[in-house]
Amino acid sequence: MSRIVGCILILFFLFSCGHKLTAQKITIAAASNTKYVIDELCERFEEESGIKVEKVYASSGVLATQIVHGAPFNLFIAADTKYPKFLVDKGMALGKPVRYAKGSLILWSFKSIDLTEGLKSLSSAQIERIGIANPRTAPYGALAEEVLEKAELLEKVREKLIYGQNVGQVNHYVLQQNVDVGICPKSVLKAPGLNYKGHWIEVNKGQLEQAMVLTKYGQENNPELGKQLFDFLLSPQAQKIFAAYGYEI
Repeated sequence: MSRIVGCILILFFLFSCGHKLTAQKITIAAASNTKYVIDELCERFEEESGIKVEKVYASSGVLATQIVHGAPFNLFIAADTKYPKFLVDKGMALGKPVRYAKGSLILWSFKSIDLTEGLKSLSSAQIERIGIANPRTAPYGALAEEVLEKAELLEKVREKLIYGQNVGQVNHYVLQQNVDVGICPKSVLKAPGLNYKGHWIEVNKGQLEQAMVLTKYGQENNPELGKQLFDFLLSPQAQKIFAAYGYEI
């Protein structure tokens, strides 16, 4: 009898631990431009809090659509303020979106191309293919088109534009030299193994405000865990790391 009781107690202990471990987990949706910095920040957060963070990266527009359709994300870390506000308006996020950083655009190339004239360089016959994220779903793609429009270059270079699904795909185009130059977020320069490699020039500094918001799902499922990560990303420690990845604070 004592052995049976002992086994029951062990099974109860294991079940309790397993339930606790399962509860100590959240899933976040994060814009592609934040991948490298969020990977590092979540690793530190996990070490300090013991909370496991599962991460899903895509363009902000794609992630917002998934959340509207019930995707189980606790926290949405966007590349702009528009999509978090969109979720609030849809009743899929509670509270106000909070800015965590500001992003910058660069021209980036691994080819022997002179970029010293900034955006004007894109008119050169030497540049035939320009990588840009899909402006319909990726805020950095929308900003790139806006910057080109203001410089009166959009129509001149439109036939050169090669669209990626998100900034991650555009970064890949640049690295594989499938495009001559990419219009990319500055944060890519700190990607593992890159360390500011290639030729690049900043063309839009800190004008893309990036915000995050706790989702309705996150409010209904382990809200205290999502709030811990939310607060951590706004902490001085995290803000210094954002700055190290090329973001303006």
